[in-house]
Amino acid sequence: LSAINSKRSSGINAEYGGPLYLPTVINNEKYVKYKLIGDNNVAVPTHFYKAMVAPSRSGGYHLECYVMPNEEIRDDLPISSFLVPKFSIEKGAGYFIFEFIADSQYRTINGRPNSDYIS
Repeated sequence: LSAINSKRSSGINAEYGGPLYLPTVINNEKYVKYKLIGDNNVAVPTHFYKAMVAPSRSGGYHLECYVMPNEEIRDDLPISSFLVPKFSIEKGAGYFIFEFIADSQYRTINGRPNSDYIS
């Protein structure tokens, strides 16, 4: 993570990505269920996330955040259907992402103008 934090002042694109173990709802109750593989019982994530930030040419940043299930996905499903708010990744992962960038510095979030952007 320190490598990503060091990129903030240089204007280089940065990204986070990793596994998530998200709950499912069964009979109005939440459960976390995941497969274990191998002799060492390695946990197989239920989902994966990717969050990317890039500097805007006119100042500020662009942010895109995705969560995808760890299962086969139909070819006709657009990637935009996996866009999620940044906080949902942070909640699922248990840590903050791009904490060095204030939310007010994002020009766009998931392709939409950020109404909180301060130029």
